[in-house]
This record gives sequence, structure tokens and C-alpha cells, in this order.
Amino acid sequence: GLLTSLPVLAFALTTPIAAALLTRIGPDFAVAMSLLGIIAGVAIRSAGSIVPLFVGTVIMGFAITLGNVMVPVLIRRNYSEAHRASVTGLYTAALNVGSMLTLVATVPLADAVGWQWGLETWSGLAVGALVVWALAVGWRRFSHPRRIDRTVVEIDPDPNTEALQLAHADRRLSRSLRWRILILAAGFGGQAFSYYGLTAWLPQILAATSGLEPAVSSAGSSLFQVCAIVGALGAPMLTKRLPYWSIFVMLSALWGSVPVGLLLAPDSWWLWLSLGGIAQGGIFTMIFIVIVELARSDAEAARYSALAQGIGYAIGATGPSVVGALHEASGGWNLPITAVLAAVIVLAAGTLIASRGMGSLRR
Repeated sequence: GLLTSLPVLAFALTTPIAAALLTRIGPDFAVAMSLLGIIAGVAIRSAGSIVPLFVGTVIMGFAITLGNVMVPVLIRRNYSEAHRASVTGLYTAALNVGSMLTLVATVPLADAVGWQWGLETWSGLAVGALVVWALAVGWRRFSHPRRIDRTVVEIDPDPNTEALQLAHADRRLSRSLRWRILILAAGFGGQAFSYYGLTAWLPQILAATSGLEPAVSSAGSSLFQVCAIVGALGAPMLTKRLPYWSIFVMLSALWGSVPVGLLLAPDSWWLWLSLGGIAQGGIFTMIFIVIVELARSDAEAARYSALAQGIGYAIGATGPSVVGALHEASGGWNLPITAVLAAVIVLAAGTLIASRGMGSLRR
């Protein structure tokens, strides 16, 4: 249990460190550091004993955190406003493809070459990505730290009335943006809690509520990842036609159908997990789209990303333990599933409020 919670805890606890590091070394060099950290973490955790297993997992968690914080900065810097939503969707879809690939292929690889080499195989993808990134950005940007762009808006230093009004307006806007990000972070926390809390116990829940064998119920995780790709690619298309708050409402309703469906019609688990997968891929994508669009500079994108993810993953890390404790206390799964539903309501409220006024029918 601790081992599976460590990456999420690392996401939460090391996000401020990753954000501070990113502002000093820049996103191009940060990509290289993130990939090297993943390679090192995989090698260490495959050493064959308990201590390296946990140490390597923590190192990987920090490396992935650096990547998580960095992505909104890269998207904002490298793509026009018209293309940022679709690129964010591709990023989220790639996450789910990677999860699905490792979920399906790791055990067969371990059976064929041993579990250590089965895990080491995946570091080959990071090595390949490292080579591609070096070619894409050039050796100097790849291998040298470079401070991140902090430029937000130019204000005339002349202390006349118009300049002062602009300065006061900018400060009010900054406070408003921080509140939006904090509310978005609460919504992200609801998403993370419901996702990690439910998926950690999904085989046991399906076995208890639908009578499925563990081997069959574990297939629900694969179904979840496949459908998440649909949501990740579909959500950016909706942003061209609908205001963001309405998209969050629809996706939250789809995700809410999972706990409601498991409570009322557990035999249709495949339907609820399909809808939930679509919702999760779409919600994760939309949260990143909002972060990218709210940021007025690369530095703000890094700060907002770190704040939303740090708070969100801190809340999400409690999900498996809280759901498990509620199961122990109640002796069944109805109360834990209801707690997941409550987290979905927090998700819906937070994302709806944070995305007010964003996106429109004219996009």
C-alpha cells in the first residue's frame, strides 16, 4: 500500500521544489532532468531489495513531478492559443496510452526475462525520448540551465494616473487569478481523491458487488485507460463550441455515474467504467487547459501548475487510505463509494467556479 501511494505523495510533496527548480533551469533542460530521473529511478528500484525499491520509486516520483509542472509551460510557450487545447489533449492521451501499454505488457515481459529486466525495459522509452528531445531543441538548450521567462505585462514606469490605474488593475487581476487557481486546485483534489480512492480498491469492489473474479475485475483498469484516451482527445474539440464550465459539468456527471452506477446497478460495471474513463481523460485535460489559459507568462504557468497539482495530489494521496478505512469501519462498500461520490461533487463545484467566463461558442 505504501509503495503504490509513494508516487502520488511525491507528486504532492515535491511539487514546490519542482516549480522552484523549473524557474531556474527552464523547461528545455528540465525535460532532460525529468527523463534522466526516470531512467535512474527505474534502475535503482530494480536492484532487487526493499530499500532501493522505495528509493527508486521516490526518485521517479520527483522526476515525473518535474515533468507534470513543466508541461503547461511548454504548451504555453510553444503553441498558439488556437492549438493549446488540442496539444493538451494529445499530452493527456499519451499518458493514458503509456499507462495502458505498461499495464498490459509488464507482466508478460517479467515472465519472459524476469521482473527486474521487465521493469528496466521501460526505461528504454525514456532513453529514446531523451535522444528525440536533444535533437528537437538543440544541444545547448538541452544541456544548459536557462531561467524561465517571467514577463507578464509591460507597465509604463511614469507615475501618472493612467499607469497607476494599470498597476492597480494588474494587482487585482493577479489576486483574482490566484483565487481561481486555488478553487481549481480544490476541484483537482476532488478528481484525484475520487480517482485514486476508487481505482486502488476497484478489483475488490467489483468482486464484492458484481461477483467478478480478480483476473476479470482487473480488466476494468485497462478499460478505464482505453476510454480515457477518448475523453482526452474529445474534450479539446468541445472547447471550440462550448464554455468551459458546461464541459466540466458534463464530464463531472459522467464521472459521477461511476459511484452511482456501482451503488444502484453494479452488474453494468463495464458501462460505468467506460463513462468514467472518458470523464477522467477529459477532466484532466480540461484542468490543464484552464491552467495554460489563465497564465500570463511562463513563470505564472509554472506557479499555477505547481499550486493546482500540489494541492490536488496531496488530497488525492489520502483517497486509498480513506476509502479503505471507511470499508473497514462499515464492513461494506456502500459508504466508501458514497465518499467517492462526495469527492466528485467537490470536483464539479471547484472546476465549474474556476472556469467561469472561459471559453465560448465563438471559439
